[in-house]
Amino acid sequence: MTFTEVPFLDSSSALYYIRTLSPIHIGTGEIISSAEILVTKEDTPTDPTLPIATKIYRADLQSIIENLMPEPQKLSAFHSSLRMAIRENIQSVMLKELIKKYPLYEIYASSKKLEINREYHEQIKTDNRAFIPGSTIKGAIFSAIMSHALMQLSDASPKYKRFIIETLTKNTSHSNEEDKLYDALATITFAWLKYGEEMIKRFPKPEALRRKRYFRFWRWLAVSDTGLISIPQALQANVLIRIKGGENGLRKTNLEFVAECLKKGISFLFLLQSQQDSRLTIKQILNITHQHYSRLLEREKLWFEERSLMHNLITPSKNSTLVRIGHGSGLDSTSLLMVAEHLGEHVLKTYVEKWELTEHKTPYSTTKWVTLITDKYGHEQYFPLGWAEISPPPEVNQNDYPKG
Repeated sequence: MTFTEVPFLDSSSALYYIRTLSPIHIGTGEIISSAEILVTKEDTPTDPTLPIATKIYRADLQSIIENLMPEPQKLSAFHSSLRMAIRENIQSVMLKELIKKYPLYEIYASSKKLEINREYHEQIKTDNRAFIPGSTIKGAIFSAIMSHALMQLSDASPKYKRFIIETLTKNTSHSNEEDKLYDALATITFAWLKYGEEMIKRFPKPEALRRKRYFRFWRWLAVSDTGLISIPQALQANVLIRIKGGENGLRKTNLEFVAECLKKGISFLFLLQSQQDSRLTIKQILNITHQHYSRLLEREKLWFEERSLMHNLITPSKNSTLVRIGHGSGLDSTSLLMVAEHLGEHVLKTYVEKWELTEHKTPYSTTKWVTLITDKYGHEQYFPLGWAEISPPPEVNQNDYPKG
């Protein structure tokens, strides 16, 4: 059955694939103890997509305990080994053997330099399988819509332009104040999705929209969670590095940790449905999204090429929709930065200083995190995080609909 013949739920719904173009980390907020992680070096990787053979085992503590229950002495020795590993970051031979014998799952590392020290950040999963939450995809699309809406409104109305500038550049001392500023811009975006530029007549004073909190509960787009893929097939362990750019190159910061990431080139199926509180079709929404992230990618390529770095490795397919999701793709350093740039050099400079985003001349980079990848020749490269593309699948079976 071809894509055009799929029996949609209704005319506003369609199935799509999202394919990763770079490693993507969507964290749970959980940090796994290094005592539960075993790093091994193998002669050859069983994963043909990786040129290195550094393998990560995560302990299935419940299975270990259940299997040692009949032998109290071994169970006691295991608990002692685990406490020592947590306290002193030293794993006993016994603990290493048990982790390898009873793994929760096994994945490969993306870099030969990967070591488990203090922090190992977990990727979101369900039923011990990898997926991308619909809320993550929807958030990336909304970021693009917000950027587009704020630029259009600032060009169409001096009052809205002044309000947007004041909101972007206002100094805040508490995170709840920053949340209120974001809420104000989000409310404007929801109203734009419903009314377009007609909202300028409906709400001539943008400040009044702060009281229209019901906008946030409007239904404009439904995005399902994606299908599930096995952990060994979908995930790898990456070193994530926070960067700041100087005019003469790239400077690493002291923020660095290991994280589970979706591999490059993994595809997930999901469902999109436009809803009643949006005047835009799915096609229009995806067009705006693609234009936004394409501009973002072009500026990134320019910035990294000036420093002889990588970004030309991100190559979206023809007729796909480019998106950026997960760790390092926050609004402050992507969509709102581009709005500030659109509003002029003075606004951009004030915004950049407020958020401490970059340390170099324009074009300002929107990349805050990179990862290390060992290529097929054994060389280490910096690689961007978070890039993916959305496209309709060429052939879809009705049984492939995401459940739930």
